[in-house]
Amino acid sequence: MHDSVRKGDVLAISEPRNNFPLRRDALQTIFIAGGIGITPLLAMAQTLEHAGLGYELNYFSENSEQLAFRERLALLGDRLKTHLALSPDAAQDRIRALLSGYRPHMQVYICGPGPMLDAARRIAAEQGWPETAVHFEYFKNTRVIDASTTFEVALARSCLTLSVPAGKSILEVLRENGIEIASSCEQGACGTCAATVLEGEPIHQDVYLSDGEKLSGTKILTCVSRAKSARLVLDL
Repeated sequence: MHDSVRKGDVLAISEPRNNFPLRRDALQTIFIAGGIGITPLLAMAQTLEHAGLGYELNYFSENSEQLAFRERLALLGDRLKTHLALSPDAAQDRIRALLSGYRPHMQVYICGPGPMLDAARRIAAEQGWPETAVHFEYFKNTRVIDASTTFEVALARSCLTLSVPAGKSILEVLRENGIEIASSCEQGACGTCAATVLEGEPIHQDVYLSDGEKLSGTKILTCVSRAKSARLVLDL
């Protein structure tokens, strides 16, 4: 937008989308923030604070000087727990302690660097948290994307079969052939370009879908994921 939008241009926009919504029916909510991942979690914590609902906000940072929004955080009192200057192993031990003792009607929200999110999700699963109670948002997809495969994509509603060559994404091929599909980050982190899989086996390379969603094979992020089978049939 900085490079191309000029005064007087007409922009087509969508309604706001929320890929990281806050539930308000939990008996206890645990927030785990790493670095600037505090941004959405602070707003969530303030919402629960104003509603008088139970929560605790855990903020991991390299040092106290790097804590963001200090004045707003101070208003949370003892609901805020800071965890400073921890090694990766020590941080994982602390997260394991925070997530021990899962009970029904508890929810956890995690936002921060990718390795921290990966570790927290794994620990939550080990501690018996169901996927439906674990909510997360990545800054970006830092995983290496393998675009070396070739396969076909059949579009069930468009009656069109397309070849996806090595080096191109499903999303790129769709657009080259006049199939419009919404997208945003185009790196497998936001879920905007997700499509329903009717047949075939995807290779998931995103950080948006949960492990259960990936195992079901019914969704694919067209910007980064590919096909393990020779052919995918999508509901497009």
